[in-house]
Amino acid sequence: MQGKLSDMTAIDLIQHNCMEQKTVRLTINNADQTAVVFFQGGNMTHASCGSLEGEEAIYQLISWEDGDFMLDAGITSPVNTITHNWSGILLEGARRLDEQNINVDDLNADQSIELGFEPMAIKIEGILKELGSEITGHIASTVVGMDAFTIASFSSEKVDIDSVSAQMTLLIKLVDTSVTKVDSTASMEDNLLTTQKAYLLMTFLPDKTHFLGVIADRKTAVLGNLRLMSNIYAERIAKVMPR
Repeated sequence: MQGKLSDMTAIDLIQHNCMEQKTVRLTINNADQTAVVFFQGGNMTHASCGSLEGEEAIYQLISWEDGDFMLDAGITSPVNTITHNWSGILLEGARRLDEQNINVDDLNADQSIELGFEPMAIKIEGILKELGSEITGHIASTVVGMDAFTIASFSSEKVDIDSVSAQMTLLIKLVDTSVTKVDSTASMEDNLLTTQKAYLLMTFLPDKTHFLGVIADRKTAVLGNLRLMSNIYAERIAKVMPR
């Protein structure tokens, strides 16, 4: 299989091969640079890009917007330089790409009260508590702006909500950009990230400037119910948000 990054981005290729648990070698050529990534058992095992190896090579190649790629099936890695889960690597890569554009402290508590966010946040938190009771294995849910500012949140377990919200924002921005590259008329409604332990589902609110993020235990959550409840409650939350 071969193609161009303008049709299928490096992030898309990584997600696809990991989720499908392919054993393949991915080669990407970008101008005078070449990157090679090996996949096996649902994860990346080795990557190289110039003098970079392992995760640093991945962080380099996911920033490429142009180039050609080729997938060769059945080729295993000669060495192992990657030990972390692919989803965590993509999240860190997203953070690095967007770290200069995100400032989670743009609005402080005084500004939130002045703009009328506090009463709205209380209402949304109540809705999120209801959502949590509807989802088996619920861990946390949050409503976040595309500037990574957390509007409201609710967690059934101890979670660093601000950190999770920022990471979700970075990821959903990257995926939305990838979708737009493939089809400029397309509009992403949600994005599901599956890790070894959890589902992370991000559903856009109708205004497309905020999203509902839900984290649920992969062992106990029912994916169909997770999507259904997220869609229903995203509509409810949207009615509380200012127009």
